[in-house]
Amino acid sequence: MAGCDGGPRLAKLQSTKLLQSVRRGDITALEEIISRGVKQLVNLLHPIYVTSPLIVAACGGNADVVGVLLCRGADPDLQDAEGRTAIMHAASYGHLDCVTRLIEAGASVAIEDHEQRGTFLYGDEFFMPRCHIGSGILTEMIP
Repeated sequence: MAGCDGGPRLAKLQSTKLLQSVRRGDITALEEIISRGVKQLVNLLHPIYVTSPLIVAACGGNADVVGVLLCRGADPDLQDAEGRTAIMHAASYGHLDCVTRLIEAGASVAIEDHEQRGTFLYGDEFFMPRCHIGSGILTEMIP
């Protein structure tokens, strides 16, 4: 059943189970769901919550889950219903470890949400004392 192709109902159910595992930080369960789930489950936006597993992990500050999802093919630039990416959410909650993992995975800091707000506007109070911005890219993070 690995990578099965199911209908929208199956995708919704699996997406819900995956989001629950991500919220709990249950890496074993999320690995199982991803390996047995519909194709690209890790990048599906939940049809009701309009969010991705990576965004949920970034909001919760779980860098280990963020890392697993990225290794399993999660798109770091996938946007939610408001156009926000995982790095925007991580920045707004002050989760530097998640921000670091997302940047290392190639997450763009140049994307803007639907209101033309960029990543650094989400984390301005958090980032400005901790980072140096050069050429529009986060070049150095200071603990």
